[in-house]
Order: sequence, then C-alpha cells, then structure tokens
Amino acid sequence: MTPRSGDLACNAVGRVPSRSGIYGAMYKSSPASGVGVLSSTRVHVTASDDAGVSRVDLAVDGKFYARSSSATPVFSWNTNKLSGGPHTLQAVAYDAAGNSTRSRVVTVYKLATAKF
Repeated sequence: MTPRSGDLACNAVGRVPSRSGIYGAMYKSSPASGVGVLSSTRVHVTASDDAGVSRVDLAVDGKFYARSSSATPVFSWNTNKLSGGPHTLQAVAYDAAGNSTRSRVVTVYKLATAKF
C-alpha cells in the first residue's frame, strides 16, 4: 500500500504503515490549531496501534517537551515562559517495536497577559 501525503502527515485519524507492517493511527484532540492559549494549557493526545502504543512524546516548537506511557495522555503545558505569538505542537507515538508516527503540526497562539 502506498500512503497518501495526508497519511504521512497523520492528519485527523490518518492510517500510517509502520516498518513492521503494523498500521497506527493518531490524532490530537485539543487544543485545536489556531486557538489562543494562556498560562497552563492541557494538551490531549490520542494514539492507537494494532500492536499497542508504548509511549507518546509531545514536542513544542520542534523540541521535546514531555513523555507519557499512556496511549491517551493529557499533558500539562506551562506556557508562562513562552513569548507571545505562534507556537507549534506535535505528538509522536511509538509502538513496542520502536516504530513511530507523527501527528500533524498544530499551531496555537500564546496570548499576552494583562499586567495590573
């Protein structure tokens, strides 16, 4: 099977063949692309694989941020030290054989906080 370009980007619930022939699916449920975030934000990820998900990593602006051994982690993302403006989120799911698939990149916007 030849994956389509949308499959490779893991858009929505894209099915992506792994090297072992296992088909995995992954999507990020929140926050949605284009939303504004303040302070602490929860990032919900859902990943699945026929052979099971061994871990899910979260990257912020292309850099590792957190890891979970759950297939449905909820990451607490502290945005206080980030500059205002756009930031990217991407999740990477791994199966027991070490195969991985990436979610599509989601861009969210850090809102400026008012100072009183």
